[in-house]
Amino acid sequence: MEENKYSLVEHLDELRKRIIYCLIFLAVASALSWQWVPLFIKYASAPVGKLVFLHPTEAIFVYFKVALWGGFFLSLPAILYHIWKFVSIGLTPEERKNIVIFAPASFILFLLGAGFAMFLAVPLAIKFMVGFGAGWAEPMLSLNQYLSFVGWMVLAFGAAFELPMGILFLAKLKVVTPRTLKLYRKHAVLLIFIAAAILTPTPDAFTQFLLAAPLIILYEASILLSYLV
Repeated sequence: MEENKYSLVEHLDELRKRIIYCLIFLAVASALSWQWVPLFIKYASAPVGKLVFLHPTEAIFVYFKVALWGGFFLSLPAILYHIWKFVSIGLTPEERKNIVIFAPASFILFLLGAGFAMFLAVPLAIKFMVGFGAGWAEPMLSLNQYLSFVGWMVLAFGAAFELPMGILFLAKLKVVTPRTLKLYRKHAVLLIFIAAAILTPTPDAFTQFLLAAPLIILYEASILLSYLV
């Protein structure tokens, strides 16, 4: 079939096929990550030490959830590939060329953001928040709530690190220019702090700053990169 002659039914059939492929990859990757769940929980809980569970089913629920998250990250390249295969049907050759360039860079930036959160932002944020109550309160963190906090932090930083790709894409479409980005730098910084307050799962200013600081650096880097496009 010619790609530009796909009917609605054929598009839906193609979508169904891609969703099935993604679910298969997710299931296989989750099964593979099952054995690494205790190691991940041990590393993630290192900044706070021992975690507790408050409900008889909480531990097994968290185990399944962490395995599913691990499977998602392991299968993410395959999932993105099948999303690309479906979306590319309706794109022009020029649009496909742009996506082929931007998609791998977006994936790398997402991994960088997730790694920044996991190895730097989460330990610093936990040390700050737990240490705040030192001397007058004893921390007793729930397994589910703590790992949910870590998961949201990883997702928030991964998504936020996509900022350069969004700016470069808009520059490619000539919606923004380097001069515009410089002119509205102060407004961008304000919006970054607002976004950091929304994306981070805690209301404290320290955690928000941990997200806002690298975003401001990425914004400045985006201004330089926008000259290329």
